[in-house]
Amino acid sequence: MTPTRQTIAVTLVALATWSLSSTVLAADDAPIVNDYSNMGAEYNPSGDSQSSDKSAAENTSDSSKETDSKQAAANTGADGKPYKVECADGKCKVSEDVMVGYEKFGSHCSQCHAQNAEGSTFAPSLVQRLKGMDQGRFTAAVAGGVTRLDSTTGQYSVMPAWANNEDVMNHVQQIWAFLKARSDGELPAGRPQQMDDKS
Repeated sequence: MTPTRQTIAVTLVALATWSLSSTVLAADDAPIVNDYSNMGAEYNPSGDSQSSDKSAAENTSDSSKETDSKQAAANTGADGKPYKVECADGKCKVSEDVMVGYEKFGSHCSQCHAQNAEGSTFAPSLVQRLKGMDQGRFTAAVAGGVTRLDSTTGQYSVMPAWANNEDVMNHVQQIWAFLKARSDGELPAGRPQQMDDKS
């Protein structure tokens, strides 16, 4: 059966509409958080039980944000940076927090974002992405997961929600410190050494 001109025209209009709406979605650089990203998983650093119908974003928005901001203030240096990095003669030494962040990133995140956080064919460069992101948004993305439409390929990339992984969520501050040092250009690619004073 040969498609009629009317059928072809309707199909082309539908594809054009979808293409334009995809472009509009892709123009917004903010992550698109899945409606299903929580999948019932919750993160509660205090260990108290909570109802399973709350989303990860709600959980991180109240008590967790307060805890995160207290931890961030405690771990922020006098210069306002969440990391301490000293580089000389091509070798860099980092604080204990940054070293833990490097190791946890390597264990959980590098499979997609690459060991040096520079991205891969299916996950973005966090060195670049963190340039316009604050810690609260980062923590929410890690806890709740992210779906993003790539306007160049028309494909979605999906980052899973890590809210139910204690090894990630208990070290999200350190992962942030490592990634922020990379994003700010203070820490070059490669394995750093930990400072002797563990500061």
